[in-house]
Amino acid sequence: MWFVVGFIRPLTINAVLLGVASSLVFDSMHAIGNIIFSILFSNKFVKILDRFIKRFEVEYID
Repeated sequence: MWFVVGFIRPLTINAVLLGVASSLVFDSMHAIGNIIFSILFSNKFVKILDRFIKRFEVEYID
């Protein structure tokens, strides 16, 4: 929505709806790509996150 607020003048409800409609294809492809990548690389990504959690774990001693 940054492009609607930043670049579209005058800012009307029709302009906002047109901006949302024009970005629908891009946003849908972005979401589908995220789903595909999360399915393909989820196991490896979880292992990497677990390694970082163990590596940067902080233990507080009273």
